[in-house]
Amino acid sequence: MTWIKCEDMMPEQMTENQGRKKVKVLVAIKNKNGVIIRTQERWISSSGNWMWRCSPGEVTHWMPLPDPPEEQ
Repeated sequence: MTWIKCEDMMPEQMTENQGRKKVKVLVAIKNKNGVIIRTQERWISSSGNWMWRCSPGEVTHWMPLPDPPEEQ
């Protein structure tokens, strides 16, 4: 997987996410202390706009979460 710039594409634009009201992804957040990487949700607000969960900084990149490990 590779990082995707927010200016290039957002998670809800991916075919597998269309029609969903919430998407959880890994994000890179730029703030005054550098870059933080963590999981975060993006969801549709009551006004119908997609929003990031409140973050201390700017979400610049994201990537889908990996599939969970398979049990053997």
